[in-house]
Amino acid sequence: MTTYHAAAPYDPAELDGQYPDLPDYDLGALAEKGIPPPRLICGDMLYAGMVHCLAGPPGGGKTTLLGHWLLQHLREGGNVMLLDEESGPELMAERMLDLGATPDELRPPRFTYVPFPARGWNQTDVAQLHRRLDERRPGVLAWDSASAFLTIADKDENNAGDVTRFWHRVLIPCARRYGPAVLTTDHTGKNPEHGGYGRGSGAKKAASDVQYMLDTITPYNREHDGVLKLTTHPGKDRRGWLAAAYRIHVTVRPVITLAITQAGDDETGGLARTRTPAQAKILAVLDTTPIAIPEIGDRLKNRFGHSLRRETISRSLNELLRMCDADRFDAPDKHTYLWALPAGF
Repeated sequence: MTTYHAAAPYDPAELDGQYPDLPDYDLGALAEKGIPPPRLICGDMLYAGMVHCLAGPPGGGKTTLLGHWLLQHLREGGNVMLLDEESGPELMAERMLDLGATPDELRPPRFTYVPFPARGWNQTDVAQLHRRLDERRPGVLAWDSASAFLTIADKDENNAGDVTRFWHRVLIPCARRYGPAVLTTDHTGKNPEHGGYGRGSGAKKAASDVQYMLDTITPYNREHDGVLKLTTHPGKDRRGWLAAAYRIHVTVRPVITLAITQAGDDETGGLARTRTPAQAKILAVLDTTPIAIPEIGDRLKNRFGHSLRRETISRSLNELLRMCDADRFDAPDKHTYLWALPAGF
């Protein structure tokens, strides 16, 4: 039997001036006063003061939707800020002009654009960001993209600790302290069967207030209109005020315009994110401890009386990774992957 011993008490006098007191918040007083509904902006699709992650495959329209929201908020009378580690000034200006923005709408202080900041996001970097936020007071603060910012800051997007620290040190304080809708783009698997562009740690989803997934129904380009679907990841809308799914019709002439409507499960090929029977069985045997595919097969056999083909397990895991429902890690030998439920699942 394990015996636990209480730690020796500290002398309060030894702690004076060393640490701030723990907060003692009166939650009852807040409840008695009443909780106001959240403030929604950009067509009621973004929460002020909260962190959103917009994930989708490369070239799937993430930056177009990001630019649409920025321009929409500008035209509602607000300010916006974009930190860009991917596109650069010429490409970003071209994209905003394609959306119908005017040169005056893209000028500071109302549009704050920070190309290639290349920061490690130490204490000094964060203080400089906060100073700019305090000066400009953007209603939308966008980061393009999470993977690029983590990599340039010498952080591993597959490491839950690195991701969680970046969210809690950089993104979340911006939202809570200054009140903008913080939005970061992220990549999902380009080819679900082979992994493609890995999403990295599920800590991105766990630390965000909202996880949006963007998929293509009909591709669009400069000559042809298209249709996208935007889904709110099940269980990842902390306040619960967003629609489960949206249909986005992209018209490319004379300028790119996005017509966004709420969609039901029977529209656009089924916007609700459903799992196959194989995916559901795999989720039932996963936990937060990373394991390899052979062990997943053993667990399936023990629980259901039969396993699945290795190819089926692999394909299902990669699709669950794309849907943010499973997390992937490098095995110690670096030649295989380990799989687990993401943090906060």
